[in-house]
Amino acid sequence: MLSLTWFGNATVKVSADNSRLVLDPFITLNPALYSLKPRDIEDVSAILLTHGHFDHAADVPFFSEQIDAKIILPAQVAQNLKKFPGVRRENFHVPDLLDPVLVGSIKATMYPSRHIRFDAPLVFKTLLRAVMSPKRLFKIIRLNQPMGRCVGWLIEENGLRMFHLGSLGLEDDYDYPTGIDVFSLPLQGHSRIYDKAVEMIDRLKPRGVFIHHFDDAFPPISQQIPTAPFVALLERTYPELRVIVPEYGKSYKWRKNESIAV
Repeated sequence: MLSLTWFGNATVKVSADNSRLVLDPFITLNPALYSLKPRDIEDVSAILLTHGHFDHAADVPFFSEQIDAKIILPAQVAQNLKKFPGVRRENFHVPDLLDPVLVGSIKATMYPSRHIRFDAPLVFKTLLRAVMSPKRLFKIIRLNQPMGRCVGWLIEENGLRMFHLGSLGLEDDYDYPTGIDVFSLPLQGHSRIYDKAVEMIDRLKPRGVFIHHFDDAFPPISQQIPTAPFVALLERTYPELRVIVPEYGKSYKWRKNESIAV
């Protein structure tokens, strides 16, 4: 059994028995939303990163000081993070692609992926919002975090498989796991994000979808993505697919052939 807890943006905590890890911990830059706190993830033994953008990696130095956890990440992202004070470099673990890492009873395997390609309509709308919020934009620009290698994580525990992406892009010619139990799907970064998400679902053929990264966590660059139309689309297109739109801090247990919110 896997238990998934969403704390905003692409921050997803994964728990199984006594094993716990967190993906892409990030303190939101929107004061109107829930803000991740050290106590939310103090019991994790590993931090996994998908790429180095500020909304996925900028807060790793802070959490590294607060939590004595292994930091598992791509090599390019590790090199970039070494420049930031506070991060516990001795906790870095840089596996090769497809080289499994054990976090207690959880097996995590890094797959190559791509960042979603921002399209012109989205960029134009974002620029309009940025003009209206120059102070917020300047704060984000100052973070200056390069992406580095973009990866996805296959999380396995006791026969259950979850595939987590921090950005909605896959390599065109690569053999990814299919028929997974849970696809942890980021819904942000394109004016036709629903279509892009459906393309990924068609490719991975998951039994269930756990949606994240749909909140307005770092305005003016981000925006709130309506999930109801997307869920309705999935219900029409994939009637057997289990879909979870999580609430902040609420845990969802995944077993074979069922999903139970607690």
